[in-house]
Amino acid sequence: MINKTIARRYAQAFFAIAKKQDKIEQFEKELALVVDTVKANPQLAQVLEHQLIEPEKKKKIFNEIFSSKVSDIVLNFINLVMDKRRERYLAQILEEYTVFADEARNVVAATVRTAKELTPEYEKAIRDKLSYLTGKQTRLNVEVDPGLIGGVVVKIGDRVYDGSVVNRLENLKQHLTRVDFSNDRGEEANEH
Repeated sequence: MINKTIARRYAQAFFAIAKKQDKIEQFEKELALVVDTVKANPQLAQVLEHQLIEPEKKKKIFNEIFSSKVSDIVLNFINLVMDKRRERYLAQILEEYTVFADEARNVVAATVRTAKELTPEYEKAIRDKLSYLTGKQTRLNVEVDPGLIGGVVVKIGDRVYDGSVVNRLENLKQHLTRVDFSNDRGEEANEH
């Protein structure tokens, strides 16, 4: 939780700069480029996360790699993060920044777990329904989880809507454990 708090604080400050300069999209893409490059390059990730490597050395490496690919402001922000020894939070900072950017764009991110791949039509139907319910444009992140058997589980922020077959079976099981099958009418057992 502390990591998220730290990442959110840096993201909020960086977002304020981006908003003031009207470069929310640009800075998000540039920060994503840096994070994606680090993720795709294990040696670079190792340098970034190694606590014994001095910030100046890390900044030199990152400046060489990214000075022609990102704006000075993004590079200065990354240098600041390194000076404060918070570089291991860069991916989380990007995630939090995206939350702020989505709020500004009136977009909500939703994670949809399904038992199998969604057809483009079904994915669009889910996106449209969620947009209608939230009053915002919806960006879907679809995850396939065969363990669901069928149905979908949707997560938006802290809310989870579970329409999976597994959940329905669990609800049925709980209901059946409360039913008294010893009497002929199958009424629910008294819980005194």
